[in-house]
Order: sequence, then C-alpha cells, then structure tokens
Amino acid sequence: MVGPLPIKFIVLGQVGVGKTCLMKRFCEGEFPEYVESTLQPDIAVAYVQVKGFHIRLEIHDTLGQERFGKLPNILYRNTDGIILVCDLTQAETFSSLTSWLAEIKDHCDDDVSVVIAGNKMDDTNGRLVTRQMIGSFANVENYQFLETSAKNNINVERVFFSLLNEVLRKKTLLPECSVSEMSIVPKEIVDNRQPYLPQKLTAEKVDIISLKLHKFKESTKTEVKSCAAQTGEGSSSCSC
Repeated sequence: MVGPLPIKFIVLGQVGVGKTCLMKRFCEGEFPEYVESTLQPDIAVAYVQVKGFHIRLEIHDTLGQERFGKLPNILYRNTDGIILVCDLTQAETFSSLTSWLAEIKDHCDDDVSVVIAGNKMDDTNGRLVTRQMIGSFANVENYQFLETSAKNNINVERVFFSLLNEVLRKKTLLPECSVSEMSIVPKEIVDNRQPYLPQKLTAEKVDIISLKLHKFKESTKTEVKSCAAQTGEGSSSCSC
C-alpha cells in the first residue's frame, strides 16, 4: 500500500523575518509570541489532502541558525521546495534575498521550487518594502511571491499550498489541481484511511512514489545515525 507522499520544504530568510511564526501558524494554527534561537533546526509535519490523495509535508525551520554562520549542507538535502521570507518592515531582509537565492542555487537541485513571502504585511505603518519592489524582484527571478501575515493569518496557507502545487506540477505525480483543492487534515485520518490513487496516476508513477517514500525513510535513518555518531546520544547540537 502506498503511504502519504513525502515532500520536504525549508523556510529560509534572515533572523526575525517570521519564518517560525509562518510555520507554526500553518502547522498548528497558532502564532507564537516568543521564539528561541538555537543551534538545532525545528521540523514540523503537516498532512495535506489533494483530491483525496495524502501528502506528508515536512517543513524545516532554521530557528535562527543563520545567526551562527552558514547553514549545514544536510539541511538542503532532498529538498523539494523553499519558502524564502523577507520582512516588509526591514529593507535589509529584502536586500538579502539575492544572497539567499545564490545559496539555494549552490546547494539545491536546479528544479527546486521557490516561493517568496513578504511577511508582516499587517504592519502598514512600519512598512518599507513595497509590493512593487518585491513583485519586480520575483518577476526577474521568475518566482511566485505573496505578501503574508503570520500574526493575522493572512495568506499563510496560500503560500505553502502555492509552493506545494508547483512542486506537484513539476513532478507530475498527481493530476493538475488548484490551491483551493488542498486542505490540511489530521494525521489520524491519514493513518486510518486507505490512500486514494487517482485514475490518472499510472503504475509507473505509483512506483516513483513508493521509491521516494523508501528513499525518504532511509535518508532519515542515515541522518539520525550520522548526528548521533558526531554528537553523542543526548547532545544538544550537531555539527553536520
């Protein structure tokens, strides 16, 4: 039986742009008032249903690791999509998008999907980055962009679903769909329900999904063993 299709996202951007808040709002429906910077990334999982088919969306948040230097290469491994976030009230975070895109191109496959999120659109008085500025930048780089507010829950689902839609379109693993056909579902529904395979999903694509799921599980096991070997059991940091 084919399980949920595993998809990996990373949320990138300068410290304080609201990466963790976007992830928490999307996965947990809450806005965290305080986020602690650590040396360890945070991983959240959301289950998304698309036309009855289930996806296990694993979202990696750097939790301020960029404050301590370059991000570890392992973070980029097997990444399907990236949400690149800037703070609309901090012009320097918008200027940093160019260097972030260069890092993405250095560490990720050429077909990785990227969506740019201009966060904190709710702070109209403090806004320094205009919609035209971020739109022009996104058009030049040929990426989608959305303005978001994790605090007021504006376009949060839409930015994640837009990226997921692009990933699925590139991989041609599912029939064409729209963001409006996507929804977050509880893990219990995924665990207790026979996965639905659309008729357009060929046997070859079913094999691709099964292979991706197997590689995902093996990669996760390898990463856990690698970190354990380098840091020792119970250590709070990992150098990989």
